[in-house]
Amino acid sequence: MRVALDRFQGARQLGFVELVLPDDVTPTENRRQRRAQFMRERGEKVVLHSIRVSERFDGLGKLHRAFLDPTFQLIGGGALGSVGELITYLVAAIGCIAIVALLFNSRRERRRYGFPTRPMWAEVLLGTVGCVAVVFLAWFANNNFWPKSLAAQYAADRGITPPAGGLQIPVGFPFPILLLIGVTVVMTWLATRRRFGRYVYAYGGNPDAAELAGINTRWTILKTYVVMGILCALAAAIASARLNGATLDVGVSYELYVIAAAAVGGTSFAGGIGTIPGAVLGAFVMQALAYGLSFLNVISPGQNIAVGVVLIVAVGLDTYNRRRGS
Repeated sequence: MRVALDRFQGARQLGFVELVLPDDVTPTENRRQRRAQFMRERGEKVVLHSIRVSERFDGLGKLHRAFLDPTFQLIGGGALGSVGELITYLVAAIGCIAIVALLFNSRRERRRYGFPTRPMWAEVLLGTVGCVAVVFLAWFANNNFWPKSLAAQYAADRGITPPAGGLQIPVGFPFPILLLIGVTVVMTWLATRRRFGRYVYAYGGNPDAAELAGINTRWTILKTYVVMGILCALAAAIASARLNGATLDVGVSYELYVIAAAAVGGTSFAGGIGTIPGAVLGAFVMQALAYGLSFLNVISPGQNIAVGVVLIVAVGLDTYNRRRGS
């Protein structure tokens, strides 16, 4: 729960409070400072601007304060948890080079084994569209700037004289996006270039046939759950860093979005079919749907119903395509 200073005492009785002093709590900076000083004199911990303090009361009425490490909080994103302008453009350049290299390598391998290849104009079009999309994302990320109050505090701490219009610091790609890219690349390599990935596809397509083919299916299932646990731990770390704390209900109903994202991304419920980039694209689609419903003021149960409808449609289309193919 995030509360302003005026509602802190009442909300603290609920058991968990994150005390935040946003810019609109008081009309002037001097008044904000006076009210913060008043709270400090009463023995409360008050942190202005971007740092939050989590407080919890146990059954005996004792106050417990929990702080997350500031470095750990950076993986949650935000203005401070971003890489900045230069590294963002460097990541975009690496992405463009990777797109061209993948297209070139794919065309060479197809020629090597006698497979049909796309026309050259199609290869150039795919490379151009991919590079333009990557550069546009980098430009869009760098055209988002730090909040004025945070930028002013940054300038004051480092003795920088801000210009007349205020100091504008590009945000760039947040760390969760870079982690997402890294996980996508590693998992794609694991699924397509390693024997373990092939075993997973084989087991998903037909478990009995995979076992008769000599695959240690129990060991494959165990390693699959280990990988899933690592990815869930990474997601939990990002969520905790974003919230500056953790509660027992964090991540509730996320499994519905995960299943729907996988289905929308092309993963078959019959097993053996699906890609990592497709699942990531499906996650973007489902998150865009959730944001759109939130902007339309649709309540949480309504959003879950919409996700369920999308999931039913995706499963229905997958079943229809499999029956038609057979």
